[in-house]
Amino acid sequence: MTLTAIYPSLKDKVVFITGGGSGIGACLVEAFARQGAKVAFVDIAVPASEALVKRLKDESSASVLFLPCDITDIEALRRAMLDGKLGAGELNYSSDIDLIVFYDPDVGALADDGEILLKGELVMIGYWNNPAETAKTVVDGWLHTGDIGHLDERGRIVITDRKKDIIVNDKGDNVAPQRIEGMLTLQPEIAQAMLRIVQ
Repeated sequence: MTLTAIYPSLKDKVVFITGGGSGIGACLVEAFARQGAKVAFVDIAVPASEALVKRLKDESSASVLFLPCDITDIEALRRAMLDGKLGAGELNYSSDIDLIVFYDPDVGALADDGEILLKGELVMIGYWNNPAETAKTVVDGWLHTGDIGHLDERGRIVITDRKKDIIVNDKGDNVAPQRIEGMLTLQPEIAQAMLRIVQ
């Protein structure tokens, strides 16, 4: 990862990240570590997480602590956060945790139709001078993103489609065209596919 900017305010901050062993989580761990933050992260992928810690320490002597944890086990997650805060392993976390990055059901949820909903201080409160669109998009404090998704077995949000693209069949079932299109393009004879309903 190549950083184009350094943010001095992140140096020595204590950051706790869930799902930090691979994918976007690993990128967050690496980015904060390279900014000089003290990073603790949890994941169930032990080999990948240990390899990430070793690589970061070899490359930059980064302050990174890996704590094996299944984030669906709330008590284990609480213990891991306490360990990260108080100084497990070779890091000395004497300060409070400054930033926590993880999926929280109080700030993220799924509607009955699978739409991803968000709320919190960093979520917009509405559209400028457009109360009608705001009323449709922000309902009871929840931002309706228009993205369709689900939670995987590790509690991570997986985006599968856009709500406006959903097709409702004659039985009332919601069908995400992206999944069907993806299955079609697995065939060697099909390079591109687009599903549409003809009335």
